[in-house]
Amino acid sequence: MAMLPYWDAHWQSFCELSGHPELLTDKRFSNMRVRLKNIDEAYRITGLLTAEKTRDEWLSLLQDSNVPHMPVSTLDELIDDPQLVGSDFWQNFEHPTEGSIRMTGSPFGFSKTPASLRYAPPHLGEHTGEVLRQAGLSDVDIDAMITAGVATTSGSSSR
Repeated sequence: MAMLPYWDAHWQSFCELSGHPELLTDKRFSNMRVRLKNIDEAYRITGLLTAEKTRDEWLSLLQDSNVPHMPVSTLDELIDDPQLVGSDFWQNFEHPTEGSIRMTGSPFGFSKTPASLRYAPPHLGEHTGEVLRQAGLSDVDIDAMITAGVATTSGSSSR
């Protein structure tokens, strides 16, 4: 989950809801200006306290509070997220060597020029030669980089 107990009122609510009101009298966190001077420690302690509860416990605690917060989905949750599924965010694409893969669709929708998935995702190193050549390297330099293991190709020609 994401949470930002930034302003003094947010910090007070967070400390009370977390069960650590003693932090309200800690001189390192007495007000926003001082908390910002001690931001690394404030973040460290906020992280430790956040880890004491589950995401759902925090969402329940913060539901009616003034602390800005929101759930953050796990990767597994994103696959079946109703908003993403309902908006056709996920697109199935038939990759020529990998088979059917699920990819993200375009984040933009244009009525006269609709976006579509036209190309398969490249294999690692598939465009190495092309990219390095556009950066000004010679074929000799590119071959030397590949031989040295600093660049790679996907097995197709690097040129």
